[in-house]
Amino acid sequence: MITTHISRPFEFVEVLDAAVPTANEAEWGPYMPPSDPAPRRITQRSIYVFWRRGNKTELYAELAADAGGYLSVRGGDVARITERNQRPPFSRLGGHQYTLPHTVNGKRVHYAFYVSSLLLPIEAILAFETNPPPFLGHFIDVNDDASFVPVRLSKDLVRWTLPVIDMGSLATRLQNRYETACNNLLGYTTEFKEQNAEQTQRVRERHGTLLLAQLLRNVIDQDPENKLGLKNEFKNDDPQAVHRFIDDYEKTAKQLIDTRDRAGQELCHFISGPSMQFVDESYQLCEKEEYHKWLEFRAATLSRLSECPAGQAYIGGLIDAPDFTYSNYVLRTSAPSDAIFATGRKAHAAILSMWKDAAAAVLIKNSPASVDKIVKSLHLISKEDLFEVTRKTAEYTYRKKNGRPRTVTHTVTEIVPKIGAGDALKRWAEHGDATWGMERLSAVIEIANLCLALQGVKDADDEKLKLSIWNMVGASLDTINVFATLLKLLSEKRLKTVGALSAIIDIYCAYEEAKHAYSRGDQSAAAGQGVVAVGSGLGALGCLCVVSGLGAGTTVIGIPLAAFLEVLGGVLIGAGWVISTLTADSDIELLVNNCRFGKNFPSKSSDKLNCYPIPFSDWADPKNGASHQATALTALLAQFKVKATGYTGIRITFGLLLDESTFDMNFTSIYNLSIRHAPQLRADLKDYSVKQVGSPRSIEENPQDLSFAKFHDDAGRLILDVEATWPKAKRPSQAFQHQHCSVDLLLRLDKSSTVPFGQKPLSYIVHRLERGISGEASSSD
Repeated sequence: MITTHISRPFEFVEVLDAAVPTANEAEWGPYMPPSDPAPRRITQRSIYVFWRRGNKTELYAELAADAGGYLSVRGGDVARITERNQRPPFSRLGGHQYTLPHTVNGKRVHYAFYVSSLLLPIEAILAFETNPPPFLGHFIDVNDDASFVPVRLSKDLVRWTLPVIDMGSLATRLQNRYETACNNLLGYTTEFKEQNAEQTQRVRERHGTLLLAQLLRNVIDQDPENKLGLKNEFKNDDPQAVHRFIDDYEKTAKQLIDTRDRAGQELCHFISGPSMQFVDESYQLCEKEEYHKWLEFRAATLSRLSECPAGQAYIGGLIDAPDFTYSNYVLRTSAPSDAIFATGRKAHAAILSMWKDAAAAVLIKNSPASVDKIVKSLHLISKEDLFEVTRKTAEYTYRKKNGRPRTVTHTVTEIVPKIGAGDALKRWAEHGDATWGMERLSAVIEIANLCLALQGVKDADDEKLKLSIWNMVGASLDTINVFATLLKLLSEKRLKTVGALSAIIDIYCAYEEAKHAYSRGDQSAAAGQGVVAVGSGLGALGCLCVVSGLGAGTTVIGIPLAAFLEVLGGVLIGAGWVISTLTADSDIELLVNNCRFGKNFPSKSSDKLNCYPIPFSDWADPKNGASHQATALTALLAQFKVKATGYTGIRITFGLLLDESTFDMNFTSIYNLSIRHAPQLRADLKDYSVKQVGSPRSIEENPQDLSFAKFHDDAGRLILDVEATWPKAKRPSQAFQHQHCSVDLLLRLDKSSTVPFGQKPLSYIVHRLERGISGEASSSD
């Protein structure tokens, strides 16, 4: 005769969170806040109750919870030996509560519980009975009140609840927490399309102030003796306020990065442990009927995981040693079976999402040589030609420091959509529903081509480096536009794309830090797994200068163009220019006094700087004030000087320059005998080249000898020496005398900005007959 003692009635409720400090599941702990007044019942899932008597573990019962949490049951002795579709019907219990025997024949029994959306096959039940995973196989005593969470409904009424674990639900919660941390970092450091207007404004104001602070810090640090007299222009005579602002920004960014990285580490621990492996293998046993659901769950769980170092290492590990999902559905090397192909069709968007990150990791690890293999893997699983690989030769001519031109060539590898790719995707997608797949394809081609271009940068020698950089920018712009047009995308979710690319941008940052020393052994552990991890995330980008007017409105992968160029390397061409350019002491003093860090802020004055036309009163505008301040200081720092070197020759000494800076010089030289020479010249300060611009007629009437241009002085400093003169063959044959020469000068910091900002170009008299060669002038004059 069997005697049993039954536990108190209880309800199954869902564990809300998990502490995942390490990769060792034995150290994990489910967590449910005791203050939660109404724990969530298990609904629309199966609950498996395993009991342990002595050393033997068996399935005790298989429960089903409906949409209202009402329970039905069938015996574990039947379920554990009967296939899923052959088991007898559930018996309805008619309520939310359940009881279990805690003592059988005088011996205590213990229980472990597993909640699943999947009706477990007998092989999975046997696997749990034989070797329960550590986190799920935590057996409890249902006669111990400590096993339950009591919820007091009134003075005399307590609701007893038993928290049980659903691995899928917990993974989703951990992923949501990680994604929230990613969004918080993006929201603090980056302006992107999906932000609301208020958040965008805060980011712009923060970036404007940060750019102003960084520029002011350069000024302060290069003027330790206070020759510019700026100290007493700051609030409380404290220039260190600028440093503190930058330190606070970087501290906050670091805290956000650390929070993201911790959340990413916990998520990686959770999804790579034995318990999640048990869930995966359970779905594998029902591959034909159920595995597409696991693929969709897996893709959602891995979303944006490449943004943190732990995630990069995790994805890299899947590249080095593919698991069942990756070897069969993501990175196939052979034709799939009909069953695998059919399953893949049901989860085509999920496969594309995972393929995107896998492709990026493979391309980063194995260079462009692996691109054909990557594209083929997607062709094998989809049985459609979605992409093709193209290779073309790009040519780039630049002028070396010695003035001689040099042309280099570079092979550009790109993934492009095949003609009819949209229709091909619809054929692959089950029932032709390819909406999500189309958006995923756009992200796929964007990321893959940026990876290819980044590899070009990494592999380039110094002479090809700039070409590779600009190819990288082009790859991330052109292919997006082509593909979006091809698939007629009505909108794109840019937030996730920006985040996913942040890790890839980090790779380039790491390379810039140690150019030719780049190697797997020099990077973090993630690189050994196939993905370079820098760990700083978007925080490493520093100031995203969306506010200076440089490239305003133009973005690269969601990041303002000017900021992207700054990250891509060396926007400051000159060095030691700060003090030398700030000759107008009154302007820099006025700027500091009226900026956010100055004594007179916010100002009501209608005065303005010589180099910037916006009055100080507008500098306190909450919408554009930070932009005005940063732009004004940029204009002030970008001042240049001009000095006559001959009757028609000048030397330019520069201040702040960017990678896109050009310099226009429109000469007007008057001689006797009605001789006139008025060439229009443009210097490219990136390529160290000068060309003649203007209409064909103007160029024909005013031919210029371009060999007179010089870009560096004897000490190697950047200058520009130019002389307005004819080529020898076209020089006037008769004797003539110089009478007058003037030149209009205009510096363009990038394609959209000029210095002086919004002002007329600097007109400079090089020579007049009655006064000889003039002295010097500055763009601030």
